Amino acid sequence: MNRLRSIAILFVALSTQLFLLPLASCSRPDTVADTVLDFPSGGKWLRFEPQEVTVSIPNSDDCYELHVSAIIDTALYRGSSLPLTLKVSTPQGERRTIFADLLLVARDGHTLGQPCPDGPAGSLLFNQRIREYFYFNQPGDHTVSIGQRTTRYEIQGIRQVRFTVRKAKLEYPK
Repeated sequence: MNRLRSIAILFVALSTQLFLLPLASCSRPDTVADTVLDFPSGGKWLRFEPQEVTVSIPNSDDCYELHVSAIIDTALYRGSSLPLTLKVSTPQGERRTIFADLLLVARDGHTLGQPCPDGPAGSLLFNQRIREYFYFNQPGDHTVSIGQRTTRYEIQGIRQVRFTVRKAKLEYPK
């Protein structure tokens, strides 16, 4: 009986890792940028200390998708969403602001995250596309500032945030 239980636990662990691997991987051919921001000091993220990433856009004629994923310790952060502000600065100095919510809990109450085998107990991986069709009006290096916009000055439990830019697939009706 113990051997059967061990096999079942091993199967669940392997299938979970195989499911999470595509979410955490940047090996997709349509990925333009993939940046990971770590919060090592207990997962603290201060409201007025946004994290900056640089995104190199090869072609301004293409349409892009913006994705955010996060590893969150749900014992420390108990919100139903993680409100974010993304400020995009172009090489010429133009600035655009995007307000987005990384949803953590669905309306019916179930959690939208997947167990995260690499994080501490209780950590979940949340992954969401926050903009489906986004145009960068210039090629080159763009700066994206990602900040949390909760009502609290300091939130805890945010272990990691990943910002990914992918080339969008425009599908026109025939």
